[in-house]
Amino acid sequence: NVTRELKSERKTDYMYNPHGCLLLSKVPFLSATAIGFVQSERDRPAIIGLFRLSLEDANYTALLAVCSIHTLAYQSPANKRIREKQLLRAADQCRLLLDDNEIESDIRTGFIMMGDMNLHYISEDGVVGKCETVDAYAETHFASDQDNNDGYTFDAKGNSMIKRYIPGEKRKMRLDRILVSQGSPFYFVSPCEMWANEAVDVRREIYISDHYGLFVDIQLDKDADLRENSEVAAKLMKNSQMPLEIFEFSKLDFAVKLVPHSFWLLSRAFGLN
Repeated sequence: NVTRELKSERKTDYMYNPHGCLLLSKVPFLSATAIGFVQSERDRPAIIGLFRLSLEDANYTALLAVCSIHTLAYQSPANKRIREKQLLRAADQCRLLLDDNEIESDIRTGFIMMGDMNLHYISEDGVVGKCETVDAYAETHFASDQDNNDGYTFDAKGNSMIKRYIPGEKRKMRLDRILVSQGSPFYFVSPCEMWANEAVDVRREIYISDHYGLFVDIQLDKDADLRENSEVAAKLMKNSQMPLEIFEFSKLDFAVKLVPHSFWLLSRAFGLN
């Protein structure tokens, strides 16, 4: 029972920790498990759902674990290390759940981890390989014969809502990912794409979220054996060796941006914008 597992004796301050993980499915759950993390008071338990998938015409069955995860935020070396531990633990838990629920010894299994992974640094691309996964967006966009779209799901320039709650923000980051385990009996039907990347109210600069979403179609196939593209893997490995970008919060820059922002807030409060 996920609800029971998520209950905690710790008092939660929802002003500072309002986020959680949610997993919705049209396919019936075999089980749902909450995986807790203890590195920070702001950690959110990840949710792992287990599913049985079948190809009736091929008399073929596979087990799939899907993990909804929201790792620790903020750009710092310490938080980077924590995020890596969280993702590695989630990947290990997916494998353990699949191993514990194998109906037959030769049944194929795979897992997907998805959500706001808060991968602020370019070098955090290295966690994709460490988890023995394939990055759905990178895999379907970053090869030389693909479009090479950057995949920024947090884009302070493109998403005008961001500047309304973080005056002076300039960063672009691939915070959100869909990671699929290598060796899975799946293949990508089409490239991983973004959604919610356009304003729902242009005049008031309102987006569904400060992050763009990702979606991808995958197909179960008894002959599939999902592996990373060697060219894409090399790019992610190169990224993993890059020095950490320095993000410095400038109080002066924030104060300068806050002046026009204050007028915008007042106009919004009085219904003028």
